[in-house]
Amino acid sequence: MSMRYLLLLIPLSLVGCSMAMVRPLDDKQTADIGGPKLEYVMAGEGNPVVVLLSGYGADIDTSWSRIFPEVKTISTVFAYNRFNYGNSDKVDVPQTGTAIIASLRSLLREKRLKPPYVLVGHSLGGVYVQLFTRQYPKEVAGVVLIDSAHPDQEEMRQAQEGAIRRATSGIIYWFDSVTYPRRHMEITSFAETASQIRGSAVVSGYSAHCNLCW
Repeated sequence: MSMRYLLLLIPLSLVGCSMAMVRPLDDKQTADIGGPKLEYVMAGEGNPVVVLLSGYGADIDTSWSRIFPEVKTISTVFAYNRFNYGNSDKVDVPQTGTAIIASLRSLLREKRLKPPYVLVGHSLGGVYVQLFTRQYPKEVAGVVLIDSAHPDQEEMRQAQEGAIRRATSGIIYWFDSVTYPRRHMEITSFAETASQIRGSAVVSGYSAHCNLCW
């Protein structure tokens, strides 16, 4: 089965994921990347390796429990929990895009998974995929953005929302920051992550606006 067909399969599988009960993935492990540990799961064989990046507030079981078993029949598939998710270590270091990408690349090297990768990003994970692709284009074979966040989304949201909706969003963000203070560092670091994307070179043939890129 071609990789181009794989890229079409993943978004379609996500629809089924949202309508079914989450089934925890088997064989999750943790790896030391020079201090803190990250939880991950990988299976399958073949290249390029498909790397799955979850959205904000979602762990690998919530995001990929239906997709993972499908993709492992096609190629090697790898998913992980960022710091402060699942059984990955809890850290107090600001979780900017460059920090997240650095930890992911360290984890991939630790597991001897060689690039180029097919990067799949859902929601906030799509922003990290965009930054990874801009900073390390030679390490990327393909990109799938599933309902991806956009680096300019906060500016666009504030320009379009009325006062009531802005206040409501502010309350939601405040509640999340109190309930999950470490995890919320991804949101408080979003502006810097967006700036890092804007400051990175644009990759020829790649657009941060597309939903399915190859």
